Formats: sequence, structure tokens, C-alpha cells
Amino acid sequence: RDFTSHVDVHEQDVDEAVILHILIDLIAIGARHFTRSGGPQIIREYISECPRHDLRNIAVALFARGAQTPIRKDLVSVGCVAMAIALLRETADYDVRIDCLSLLADSVDRDPDLQSQFATFDGVATVMPLLTPRPTNFTDKLETLIFAAVDCLWSCAFGCSENEQALIELGGIASLLTVVEGTAHWMLPLPLSCLSDLLQNPGAVEECRMWKSPASDSSAVQVLLAIQQAVPAARERPQAFHPISRVALKEPPRDVQRLASARCL
Repeated sequence: RDFTSHVDVHEQDVDEAVILHILIDLIAIGARHFTRSGGPQIIREYISECPRHDLRNIAVALFARGAQTPIRKDLVSVGCVAMAIALLRETADYDVRIDCLSLLADSVDRDPDLQSQFATFDGVATVMPLLTPRPTNFTDKLETLIFAAVDCLWSCAFGCSENEQALIELGGIASLLTVVEGTAHWMLPLPLSCLSDLLQNPGAVEECRMWKSPASDSSAVQVLLAIQQAVPAARERPQAFHPISRVALKEPPRDVQRLASARCL
């Protein structure tokens, strides 16, 4: 049946959550049909109007999955960038935040026009606080959230002078160095590449020189040299199990190791 008949849940005795989960399962192979049937606009309106946050959150996960397919521009055309940034501000739910960050990373994907749109909606100021761990609110998803935020900034901020400047002014150098210092060796390429990119901006160099680790009081140079010295030993050791080696950014899980290497320079 036509997609619209599936989502007209007020006239049919069907479970909305089941429909949304089915769409999540099918979006990878049926993305074009989803678009031709008006899916992006229908789900965008559903996210705005749904009174139940649990159902809204599943719909956001559907958009996050869709952004990994060729219809990402169709999602952008219905306002997914502004929607994801707004949801990041209003929700404290880790799963929704991770999905919104994933949606932004995959839909913007270093497109200059979309990076400007990210700037218009204060995307850097919205994402930056998510790079700062809050031990009092610790959860096993916190590290996942931090890496999703780094991935989002890589796609949405780097290469755009306005966003890079905002990142520097909001303490991006300090946040990235803190992430680098506390990250397992095999996950380092992504935050190190982001740091390397940001240091091409003259305004970032002085911030890097002045930084002191809040955990060890080490300078940025000392932290980076310690990482360099640890590389041979890390290569000799078998990779230990890491709690987020397979991250559930909804189904199928997004591999954090892919995040840590696929976009590095």
C-alpha cells in the first residue's frame, strides 16, 4: 500500500511504534519509495506534532537512518538540520541526542551551504556542551554521545570559517584535547584529526599552548608526546574489549572505530 496509508494511524487500528520500526528496517532498501510517497514531509510533521516523546524519538531515529542513504538531501529539504539542533537543546535523552548528532553529521557532510545553515541555527553552541563530560550524570552512553558530538562537528563545522571561529571561541580546543587525553588509542584518529584541522586556524594555536589538562595538569604537547610514545606498545597488544566498540545509534549499530578512522585525514 501507499506509504501515506501506513502512517494514517488515527483511522486504522495499528501500532505507531511498530510502523516506525518497520520503516527503520526498510529505509535502507526503500529510501527512494519513501521519498516518492512523501515520507520526509510526513515524518517531519509527525516529529513536530506527536504528543508522545517515545514515538517522536523513534521517528527521529528513522530520519537518522535515512540520512545514511541517498535521500539525505530530501531530509534536508524538510528542515531536518534546524529540527535536530532544536531537539538537542530541548531533550536530555541520550539516545535522541545521539540520533540527532548522527542525523546532522550524515546530512550536512561538509556541504558548505548546509554548514552555513548549521551556523544560522547556532549549531556549534548547541553541540559544544555535549563534548564536556559530566560525571554526576554518568551513563554508559556518555562516551558514545561525546564521540557522536565530535563526529557531528567534523562534518558540520570544519571547513567553515564561521563555525570554526565559534568553536574556538567556545573552548573547542580545550574540549578536544580533553577528549584526546581520555580516549583509547584505537579511537584517537577522529578527535586528533579534528584537532589538527582546527589548529590550521591561527586563533586556535594560542589556545592550545595555554591549555592544561584538568586531570593531569599536562600541557597539550606533553599529552600528544605521551600518545606518540604509546603507539608502538598499543600496536603490539591485542585490542581489548571496549564497552562502545559497537555503538547502538539505533539499528544497525554504528561502529565507533569507523567513526574514529573513516573521516581522518
